Amino acid sequence: MKEDNVILQKTYAFAVRIVRLSQYLIKEKHAFQLADQIRRSGTSIGANYGRGRWGIITQGFCYESRHCLQRGTGDTLLAQAFA
Repeated sequence: MKEDNVILQKTYAFAVRIVRLSQYLIKEKHAFQLADQIRRSGTSIGANYGRGRWGIITQGFCYESRHCLQRGTGDTLLAQAFA
């Protein structure tokens, strides 16, 4: 990543960790539904941030950023539990 956007870098790194966690859950634990849900939740943070970042209206960006933060808090705790 060439950008110096810390939030973008962190959401990308988090998404990579989530994808690896879901691959582990599928391969080692055969937890397909759990892995799918974790992957969708973990990668949506970056998607929501990107959508808000490129939004035209500032309110939309604030809403999406707040939504990412709320999602990230729970997902980060979940990822730490499996780390």
